[in-house]
Amino acid sequence: MVIKRDINFTYNGYLQNLQYANEITDKEYIHQLLLQFKQLSNLSIVLPNAPLFFAIDYSNRQYLFFSNSLGNYPAQEIIEGGLDFTLPLMDKDFYKIYNENVFPTVLSFLRNIPQPEHSYYIVSCNHRIKGIDKKDINFYQRYTYITSKETGLPTQCIGMAVDISHFKNDDQITLSFEKTNIFFLIRRTVFSPNKKRSFYNT
Repeated sequence: MVIKRDINFTYNGYLQNLQYANEITDKEYIHQLLLQFKQLSNLSIVLPNAPLFFAIDYSNRQYLFFSNSLGNYPAQEIIEGGLDFTLPLMDKDFYKIYNENVFPTVLSFLRNIPQPEHSYYIVSCNHRIKGIDKKDINFYQRYTYITSKETGLPTQCIGMAVDISHFKNDDQITLSFEKTNIFFLIRRTVFSPNKKRSFYNT
């Protein structure tokens, strides 16, 4: 089964459908990216509050790599638990917006870009989870997608995250898209529980 390109997915719906899809990925390319990320993750050992680096395989809901703890949950526990461990940690209202608005917006953006160019774009957004002490932790993610050559839809995600709790604690999610070879902001959208505002750069 191959996922159709024109389906409008929520994040939950996409993960469920991808489990039954036969998507072709470039395993050597993924391996090389992971090696680079593992080298970058060494910064976490020597710098305080350094970003964590991660890689997700959506087809089996697993983390291929997770460099250090998030919310004081050990990295190994996150790797072993996969998305089934981390998704329930997300704030309920935040996750509803991400599931129903943010992820479909990302898919819509990718559909308008030729698949070979997807790796040139960085997606950024903020999230909120409950830490091991049940307190809210706000963090900022920047990531790029590895997508199917057949459908252009994400199969893996590789990126970084950093705790921004000291800086941001409101309910808005800011989503942006940048092109890496020119470092140009393509689009910024702000989602909140009560309204959505969009800002565009041309």
